[in-house]
Amino acid sequence: MTESSVAPAGRRPYDLPVEDRVSQLESDMQEVKSVLSRLEPMIVRIDATLTATLPNLATKAEVANLRSDMTREISGLRTEIGSLRTDTGKEIAALRTEMIARFADVPTKTYLWGILGVLITAYGSGLAALAILK
Repeated sequence: MTESSVAPAGRRPYDLPVEDRVSQLESDMQEVKSVLSRLEPMIVRIDATLTATLPNLATKAEVANLRSDMTREISGLRTEIGSLRTDTGKEIAALRTEMIARFADVPTKTYLWGILGVLITAYGSGLAALAILK
């Protein structure tokens, strides 16, 4: 659009004849119509986008509620994890104590090798005694 006003600065306002002023207004209106015809499709697209998008967007209150819910849930999970950690530690300690008690009753590898050695010696002695007796 032109920056000039209808009445030039050097003259009194509305000193131009009416035909000239109307002609100037008509040319300005053509420019306005041209600009509006280019803006209208963009405005329609923006409106369609907002109409489709806005119902799906959360409000500020909904986001605040979600944040407080998440904070409360995370705090609860932290409490549960701490409790589980304590319980697991106690169960591991009890299992360790039970395993130590059970393994105390089990013979050691050295003891079993000793028993095997005695059995093999007794077997060999028995075979030798049989050989002598025959």
